Amino acid sequence: MTTARFWENGSRYEINITGHAGYNTNGPDIVCASCSVLAYTLLNEILAVDAEGGVRGVSTEISDADGVFKLSFYVNPGARDRVHNSVNLILSGFYLLANRYPDFVLVARA
Repeated sequence: MTTARFWENGSRYEINITGHAGYNTNGPDIVCASCSVLAYTLLNEILAVDAEGGVRGVSTEISDADGVFKLSFYVNPGARDRVHNSVNLILSGFYLLANRYPDFVLVARA
């Protein structure tokens, strides 16, 4: 199962996505691939905001083989709306997956 945890506290964000969905153990796994696309889309957006000076302290831990994707950062006031909207958009994608594939995706938000 893939567990996606989204945590926000003031200007700090942490996104931890762990585990392999296990939807298809005999070949390509569309659920796991969907989770990966969402995670890497968010990472790409945060790195773009970082390049523009909108976030700071970006930290990642990624291991596709182990099913680990961790992203944390602090958002600067001028980029707060953009980052908040981006995170919520990706979170909504995870909720869609969790609703469609509840035995394979779990979402937690703090």
